[in-house]
Amino acid sequence: MFAELQARGYVRYESLPLKTKAGAEVQVEFVSNIYDCDGIKVIQCNIRNIAERKQLEDQMRQLALYDSLTELPNRRLLHDRLGQTMAASKRWGCHAALMYVDLDNFKMLNDAHGHAAGDLLLVEAAQRLKSCVRELDTVARVGGDEFVIILSDLSADKVKATTMAEVTAQKVRIKLTWPYLLTIRHGGKADAAVEYRCTASIGVALFFNHEGSQEDIVGRADVAMYQAKAAGPNLIRFFEAQA
Repeated sequence: MFAELQARGYVRYESLPLKTKAGAEVQVEFVSNIYDCDGIKVIQCNIRNIAERKQLEDQMRQLALYDSLTELPNRRLLHDRLGQTMAASKRWGCHAALMYVDLDNFKMLNDAHGHAAGDLLLVEAAQRLKSCVRELDTVARVGGDEFVIILSDLSADKVKATTMAEVTAQKVRIKLTWPYLLTIRHGGKADAAVEYRCTASIGVALFFNHEGSQEDIVGRADVAMYQAKAAGPNLIRFFEAQA
């Protein structure tokens, strides 16, 4: 820092970690100049604590990229992750899959017990979905009771990749059928305990090496999901191109 200051006479860091006397690390904005004052070099430093600003920026980023209820990636981040997965599929020659998950009888819960109960179920469903996939995969909420899962880095062999995706889809389907134990809190009233069962219709689309656009891939999984819902509920369907 001081070598740069002496060479340029000016340094600026938008964000620099500094430690307080107590040992805590804080983010600061650091600006320093060298002035010549009657032949004497004077160094002026301005340090501003930007911890609140960084916290606000993190909150804004969270709101922009994540669903506020479930804290899962939202549509915007989903499309970014899907683009990365498509590029990785082309680079490494492995299949990937996109899974569209729609809860079958979610509206009945909202109608019977209100949106607070529905929100509790969605949060629990999000956690169950995350527990079914690997860390490198993505689970996103795309609106209402609809979720999307991206399975990355499957096998280069299509049959094996299909089997891997089906195993995960079955795990998701089964785990979502487990009963939901919801504690609904009403202001001024006693808490209400509700046990609810909810299934899901799941559509899966395999993709490989940039075959189609993001919209194509999502659309194929969506079509397969509606086929599952029409035949089900509580079914899985893989997208099959029409001859």
